Amino acid sequence: PVENIIFSVLHAQMGVGNKILDYIVDTAEQKIEKAPPELIALRNDLTLAETHLAEAKEYKTAWEKLDGKQLKSLQGKYGRKKEKLERSNLSEETIWTLEMEIEAMEGEIGELALTRNNL
Repeated sequence: PVENIIFSVLHAQMGVGNKILDYIVDTAEQKIEKAPPELIALRNDLTLAETHLAEAKEYKTAWEKLDGKQLKSLQGKYGRKKEKLERSNLSEETIWTLEMEIEAMEGEIGELALTRNNL
């Protein structure tokens, strides 16, 4: 039913504002600056590239706060389990358990490290 629809007035106003701004910029470029189409295309490409860069920086910062901390934590746990495994007075069951935990951590650490390297 129509009663259950929420219309976002703010987003609508922002959309209208963006369209007006785009129109003003386009008009200024074409009629006041008389900018060639190549220059306009380059400006648009630059704006798009700046947007992508800002998004990538934001993603990297968010990743470092969440997954980066998780990676550091896993690496610390991994190192401690490896050290514990090197002790000579462990039962076979403890050794087997540690090896399984280490193996599971290696996959997760590998995935997180790969993501970090691709940032």
